[in-house]
Amino acid sequence: MSTLKVDTIQGKTTSGTVAMPAGHVIQIVKSTVGTSGSTTSTSFVATDIAVNITPKFNNSLIRIDVQGVWWLHLSPSSEEYFKTTVYRDSTNIGSATGSRVNQFRSGYADSGNAYNYNNGFTIFTFDTPNTLSQVTYKLYVHSGSGNEVRYSDATTENTITAMEIKQ
Repeated sequence: MSTLKVDTIQGKTTSGTVAMPAGHVIQIVKSTVGTSGSTTSTSFVATDIAVNITPKFNNSLIRIDVQGVWWLHLSPSSEEYFKTTVYRDSTNIGSATGSRVNQFRSGYADSGNAYNYNNGFTIFTFDTPNTLSQVTYKLYVHSGSGNEVRYSDATTENTITAMEIKQ
Protein backbone atom coordinates (compact mmCIF):
# COMPACT_ATOMS: atom_id res chain seq x y z
CA MET A 1 0.00 0.00 0.00
CA SER A 2 1.31 3.46 -0.92
CA THR A 3 0.39 6.90 0.32
CA LEU A 4 0.88 10.10 -1.64
CA LYS A 5 0.87 13.29 0.44
CA VAL A 6 1.17 16.70 -1.20
CA ASP A 7 0.61 20.32 -0.24
CA THR A 8 0.34 21.67 -3.79
CA ILE A 9 -0.27 20.17 -7.22
CA GLN A 10 1.34 22.27 -9.90
CA GLY A 11 1.98 21.89 -13.63
CA LYS A 12 5.40 20.50 -14.54
CA THR A 13 6.41 23.55 -16.57
CA THR A 14 3.77 26.18 -15.75
CA SER A 15 1.63 26.74 -12.69
CA GLY A 16 -2.07 26.09 -13.29
CA THR A 17 -1.60 23.66 -16.19
CA VAL A 18 -2.47 20.36 -14.52
CA ALA A 19 -4.72 18.40 -16.92
CA MET A 20 -7.95 17.31 -15.27
CA PRO A 21 -10.04 14.53 -16.82
CA ALA A 22 -13.48 15.28 -18.28
CA GLY A 23 -16.31 15.34 -15.76
CA HIS A 24 -14.27 16.73 -12.87
CA VAL A 25 -15.46 19.79 -11.01
CA ILE A 26 -13.00 22.62 -11.56
CA GLN A 27 -14.55 25.26 -9.30
CA ILE A 28 -17.76 26.17 -7.49
CA VAL A 29 -18.85 29.75 -6.86
CA LYS A 30 -21.83 30.50 -4.61
CA SER A 31 -23.69 33.72 -3.94
CA THR A 32 -26.24 34.24 -1.18
CA VAL A 33 -28.84 36.99 -1.37
CA GLY A 34 -31.04 38.12 1.49
CA THR A 35 -32.70 41.26 0.15
CA SER A 36 -36.35 41.81 -0.70
CA GLY A 37 -37.63 41.56 -4.26
CA SER A 38 -40.98 41.32 -6.02
CA THR A 39 -42.63 41.94 -9.36
CA THR A 40 -46.03 42.12 -11.03
CA SER A 41 -44.51 42.18 -14.53
CA THR A 42 -45.73 39.65 -17.07
CA SER A 43 -42.36 39.91 -18.85
CA PHE A 44 -39.11 38.59 -17.42
CA VAL A 45 -37.37 41.02 -15.04
CA ALA A 46 -33.96 40.69 -13.40
CA THR A 47 -33.70 39.80 -9.74
CA ASP A 48 -30.69 40.47 -7.53
CA ILE A 49 -30.01 36.72 -7.31
CA ALA A 50 -26.77 36.47 -9.31
CA VAL A 51 -23.34 34.86 -9.33
CA ASN A 52 -20.11 35.65 -11.23
CA ILE A 53 -17.71 32.98 -12.44
CA THR A 54 -14.55 33.12 -14.57
CA PRO A 55 -14.18 29.78 -16.38
CA LYS A 56 -10.71 28.23 -16.36
CA PHE A 57 -11.32 26.35 -19.64
CA ASN A 58 -12.92 27.55 -22.89
CA ASN A 59 -15.13 24.50 -23.32
CA SER A 60 -16.24 23.98 -19.72
CA LEU A 61 -19.81 23.12 -18.86
CA ILE A 62 -21.32 25.38 -16.19
CA ARG A 63 -24.14 24.06 -14.02
CA ILE A 64 -26.26 26.80 -12.45
CA ASP A 65 -28.40 25.99 -9.41
CA VAL A 66 -30.84 28.40 -7.76
CA GLN A 67 -32.56 27.70 -4.44
CA GLY A 68 -35.09 30.15 -3.11
CA VAL A 69 -38.42 30.91 -1.54
CA TRP A 70 -41.37 32.62 -3.19
CA TRP A 71 -44.66 34.13 -2.17
CA LEU A 72 -47.47 34.37 -4.70
CA HIS A 73 -50.40 36.75 -4.35
CA LEU A 74 -53.52 34.74 -5.14
CA SER A 75 -56.78 35.94 -6.62
CA PRO A 76 -59.93 34.46 -5.08
CA SER A 77 -61.00 32.63 -8.23
CA SER A 78 -58.04 31.80 -10.39
CA GLU A 79 -54.95 29.64 -10.43
CA GLU A 80 -51.81 31.79 -10.36
CA TYR A 81 -48.32 31.04 -11.53
CA PHE A 82 -44.94 32.60 -12.18
CA LYS A 83 -41.99 31.63 -14.35
CA THR A 84 -38.25 31.74 -13.79
CA THR A 85 -35.29 31.53 -16.12
CA VAL A 86 -31.54 32.13 -15.93
CA TYR A 87 -29.63 34.66 -18.00
CA ARG A 88 -25.91 34.56 -18.80
CA ASP A 89 -25.06 38.25 -19.00
CA SER A 90 -27.75 39.45 -21.47
CA THR A 91 -28.63 36.02 -22.95
CA ASN A 92 -31.64 34.06 -21.72
CA ILE A 93 -30.12 30.59 -21.56
CA GLY A 94 -33.39 29.13 -20.25
CA SER A 95 -35.37 30.11 -23.32
CA ALA A 96 -32.45 29.34 -25.61
CA THR A 97 -32.60 25.65 -24.64
CA GLY A 98 -36.36 25.54 -25.10
CA SER A 99 -37.11 23.54 -21.96
CA ARG A 100 -35.42 25.33 -19.11
CA VAL A 101 -37.99 28.00 -18.34
CA ASN A 102 -39.48 26.85 -15.05
CA GLN A 103 -43.11 27.44 -14.16
CA PHE A 104 -44.49 27.32 -10.63
CA ARG A 105 -48.23 27.16 -10.01
CA SER A 106 -50.34 27.76 -6.96
CA GLY A 107 -53.95 26.75 -6.32
CA TYR A 108 -57.00 28.83 -5.59
CA ALA A 109 -57.42 30.99 -2.52
CA ASP A 110 -60.57 30.14 -0.54
CA SER A 111 -61.87 33.67 -0.21
CA GLY A 112 -60.55 37.15 -0.77
CA ASN A 113 -56.92 37.70 -1.59
CA ALA A 114 -54.18 35.65 0.00
CA TYR A 115 -50.51 34.86 -0.33
CA ASN A 116 -49.20 31.39 -0.79
CA TYR A 117 -46.19 31.68 1.54
CA ASN A 118 -42.85 29.96 1.90
CA ASN A 119 -42.90 27.67 -1.07
CA GLY A 120 -39.35 26.74 -1.95
CA PHE A 121 -38.07 26.31 -5.45
CA THR A 122 -34.95 24.78 -6.90
CA ILE A 123 -33.99 25.15 -10.52
CA PHE A 124 -30.90 24.21 -12.45
CA THR A 125 -29.67 24.56 -15.97
CA PHE A 126 -26.45 24.02 -17.92
CA ASP A 127 -24.46 26.39 -20.09
CA THR A 128 -21.27 26.38 -22.15
CA PRO A 129 -20.22 30.04 -22.30
CA ASN A 130 -17.10 29.35 -24.47
CA THR A 131 -15.05 32.04 -22.79
CA LEU A 132 -12.28 32.56 -20.28
CA SER A 133 -13.78 35.91 -19.26
CA GLN A 134 -16.04 36.45 -16.27
CA VAL A 135 -19.72 35.74 -16.85
CA THR A 136 -22.70 36.60 -14.67
CA TYR A 137 -25.63 34.22 -14.18
CA LYS A 138 -28.79 35.88 -12.90
CA LEU A 139 -32.30 34.68 -12.04
CA TYR A 140 -35.16 36.38 -13.92
CA VAL A 141 -38.83 36.02 -12.99
CA HIS A 142 -42.24 37.06 -14.28
CA SER A 143 -45.79 36.86 -13.01
CA GLY A 144 -48.19 34.72 -14.97
CA SER A 145 -51.16 37.04 -14.61
CA GLY A 146 -49.78 40.29 -13.23
CA ASN A 147 -50.34 39.40 -9.58
CA GLU A 148 -47.46 40.06 -7.21
CA VAL A 149 -44.67 37.49 -6.97
CA ARG A 150 -42.18 37.91 -4.13
CA TYR A 151 -39.05 36.00 -5.04
CA SER A 152 -36.97 36.81 -1.98
CA ASP A 153 -37.16 38.76 1.23
CA ALA A 154 -34.83 40.10 3.86
CA THR A 155 -35.46 37.18 6.24
CA THR A 156 -34.81 34.33 3.81
CA GLU A 157 -31.53 33.70 2.04
CA ASN A 158 -31.68 32.61 -1.57
CA THR A 159 -28.62 31.08 -3.21
CA ILE A 160 -27.29 30.73 -6.73
CA THR A 161 -24.35 28.47 -7.45
CA ALA A 162 -22.21 28.11 -10.60
CA MET A 163 -20.20 24.89 -10.94
CA GLU A 164 -17.55 24.58 -13.67
CA ILE A 165 -17.20 21.03 -15.02
CA LYS A 166 -14.26 20.00 -17.23
CA GLN A 167 -15.21 18.67 -20.68
